[in-house]
Amino acid sequence: MFIFHLEQGKELVVKYSRIKFWNVFQKFVYSNKLIRLNNELLWFFKVELHGNMMSTSMRSLIGIYDLSDKLDQVLSAVTTHTHVNRNSCIVPRLPEHVVGFNLHLEELKRRLLNCDTQVLVVSGPGGCGKTTLAKMLCHDNEIKVDELPIVKECFLDLGSFPEDERISATVLMDMWVELYNLDDEGISTSENLLELSLRNLINLASVRKYAGELDGYCNELYVTQHDLLRELAIYLSSQEAVAQRKRMFIDIHKNEFPTWWIAQIEQPINARILSISTDEAFGSIWYDLKAPKVEVLILNIRSTKYTIAEFIKRMNQLKVLIITSYSDYPSQLHNLSLIECLSNLRTIRFDHVVFSTMEPIFALRNLRKLSFVMCEIGNALTSCFTESPYILSSITNLEFDLCYDLKELPSGLYNLIHLQKLSITNCQELEFLPKGLEHLLNLEILRLHCCTKLQELPESIGSLRKLNFLDISDCLSISVLPEEIGELCGLRVLKMDGCSGLQELPVSMSKLLQLEDVICDEETSYMWMEFESVIRNLKINVVEDDRLESFMKIVQ
Repeated sequence: MFIFHLEQGKELVVKYSRIKFWNVFQKFVYSNKLIRLNNELLWFFKVELHGNMMSTSMRSLIGIYDLSDKLDQVLSAVTTHTHVNRNSCIVPRLPEHVVGFNLHLEELKRRLLNCDTQVLVVSGPGGCGKTTLAKMLCHDNEIKVDELPIVKECFLDLGSFPEDERISATVLMDMWVELYNLDDEGISTSENLLELSLRNLINLASVRKYAGELDGYCNELYVTQHDLLRELAIYLSSQEAVAQRKRMFIDIHKNEFPTWWIAQIEQPINARILSISTDEAFGSIWYDLKAPKVEVLILNIRSTKYTIAEFIKRMNQLKVLIITSYSDYPSQLHNLSLIECLSNLRTIRFDHVVFSTMEPIFALRNLRKLSFVMCEIGNALTSCFTESPYILSSITNLEFDLCYDLKELPSGLYNLIHLQKLSITNCQELEFLPKGLEHLLNLEILRLHCCTKLQELPESIGSLRKLNFLDISDCLSISVLPEEIGELCGLRVLKMDGCSGLQELPVSMSKLLQLEDVICDEETSYMWMEFESVIRNLKINVVEDDRLESFMKIVQ
């Protein structure tokens, strides 16, 4: 067993050393594997090896003590502000008197805080003060960030979701951007999730093999949590009186409401997060609820028909609305028009629901991000833009994922002139993009991953001069790319693995001088060889072709 662990460790270290510095997600994955290997080795020496010399009863006793210690560590990690087993990472103390470093420190801070800087190297001969400068930087008040309270808050927020369900990291990012002022690219969210994962408080999983910087740090990343840890989060969030809790987690079985809700119907609650979970038998008959301070509302549904409660129209501070159906079939939403009253609403995510209309959604002037996942859209989207062709929405991020009945997009969609990110993924009935793409002059990211029936990219794509990320991976039916694609002067990343129908690349590809990364399969990589000498900074990243996965996409 020991030899097996060592051989496994050698293989992991070799693979880790080959990962490019920019591939944050793969580094994270292999870091977790190495941590697990380390734990397995510790277990081997503590129990397997040492256990051969001990009686059965003694080994059982040690197991009980180990379990007790681990539970103590989990509770300590969540309920205190101190880091557990992190002494090796504590910044060393500064010398009592440091002279002559102020200018160097200010210059270092200026460069480090530059938003374009990801890695900064401090070099110099031995003894010149590199370590001292680094210590000063870490102790500087402008640099120091109080991160275990944010991580603790993030852990407690996970109680908002049902047990035994996967939680999309983008959902958590949408919440935490508004609650804790985190970045909307997902860097801080992924760091917090990594911290929770390293403490064994959550499990992280990805459904994609490659995740780059522009692709989003949280896309295709999912979180699962053990039921006991979820119960711990709910317990810790419920220590205060009902009216004073920052998080309110409510489970309604059939039509039985919590007694405090009925008894205190006139008293408002002060929660910032409100999560309401209902079962299959819930009849959508609501008691009134005053929750004027709610910023995030999460509705977990299991019934096939669901009426949104009247009281949400008074949630004037609401910024994020997440509606998810966990039923076998998509849930039909009623009373959707109530959201027109929510003037501060910035993010909405619909998951596994049916729409008859969408006009109230696009009528929200301050809405920035709108997501549809596994939704049955029907004609609601088309009729929305037909009846209201001049929608003045401020949406900058629009997502459709796994919407199986999405066959076409209305041309009126291109009136969303503020749109910066358009993501249409796993929509396998979509065959064409409508005319008018050239109107989205602010578009920076276009994702069309796994739209297996999509025939082509429109010629107007060349007008998107701000586009820096294009994903056409697993678009199996695209056989040719338009010559106009060479006009994308700002394109930095092109993902095109799994484009098995593509036989050649247009000559205009040589004009993509800003292109840095192409992610493709081995066959497509040969087509790029002639352009490598022209595009100076180009890197070809070959993704291994999973033939079974490709076959399943064709079958679906």
